Amino acid sequence: TAANYCYECNRCVNVCPVAFLDIFNPRELITDLTFLTPEEALKNNDIWKCLTCGLCSIYCPMTKDKTGVNFTEIIKDLRSLASEYKPLQDTLISCNHERVYSSLPKLMAEELDIDFIEYTPVNENFVFKGLKVYGKNAIILGMEMKWDKIKTAPSGICQIEVFRVYKVLGNITIELTEYLKGQGYKSEAHHPFGGKLLDGPHVVAANLGIMG
Repeated sequence: TAANYCYECNRCVNVCPVAFLDIFNPRELITDLTFLTPEEALKNNDIWKCLTCGLCSIYCPMTKDKTGVNFTEIIKDLRSLASEYKPLQDTLISCNHERVYSSLPKLMAEELDIDFIEYTPVNENFVFKGLKVYGKNAIILGMEMKWDKIKTAPSGICQIEVFRVYKVLGNITIELTEYLKGQGYKSEAHHPFGGKLLDGPHVVAANLGIMG
């Protein structure tokens, strides 16, 4: 079978966005398919959490065109099998891509220990003149400030709290940016202090503006 081409280099796991969130592992599925029956592999792995984004196939050294491991095609075949396999019907009914996509922001927020994460297209009207921004979309991160300190504004206590959160968010932004760059995406970090674009309008566009 296609799974037998795998030699467990782990590249698929390194580039898989849901493996990063620890909710699905493509290599574990391939291993199960090699040593177990398809039905047993389906019981052990929630194939509906795969986004079929194709990154694993792009980076897999044992996949060329549509031959070799070709994980995306394996997932499609397994989903067809699952739809015909009665013991898995309940799982099929309760799982779909919308649930995975809608839960990704929350899962990423928990992984990075932040309070809010949303997405919005970059609005070129709010990019500073003469500067170029990579990509067409922005990931907006947010973190709650401590109310007992913020309510003292204007004060030095309030100012320290603001800078504390900005520092933490700045470090997390850099961490996330480096991760995305490591996966081959053109990414860059932006911050209210010295970024290439105005963050306020993008925060509002991501429906986080009312949260302050």
